[in-house]
Amino acid sequence: METSDQEKRAFKRGPLLIPVRYEMQGEIKKGYMTDLSKGGCRLYCYSPTPVEENNPTALSFTLKNSADHISVIGQVVRASSFIPPVFRGEATREFNYELGIRFLGLNEKQGQEVENFISLAG
Repeated sequence: METSDQEKRAFKRGPLLIPVRYEMQGEIKKGYMTDLSKGGCRLYCYSPTPVEENNPTALSFTLKNSADHISVIGQVVRASSFIPPVFRGEATREFNYELGIRFLGLNEKQGQEVENFISLAG
């Protein structure tokens, strides 16, 4: 019997699109986060230089169910470049990388806020 990706994951993930600020390679940038869980997220970002696995990153975001701002250190565990989508005949430079990020320091309160958000979004 096959198991789905959701069953293989240690934490439940929520479908969402959240603006996020992140710091990578000494620069603070804006991106979008999806597939949020207590263990990590998927980050869509723009980088003019190649993004490599194991790069550390600091992420900062706010969830709708929380007044607190969440700041967490993460690590790139997967990096995939792709051609930016075309909008009105022009390629957007909003993002050109899809990154799998593992959270390294989500505290208990932040983890609970993430779980609460996912349960409300799901």
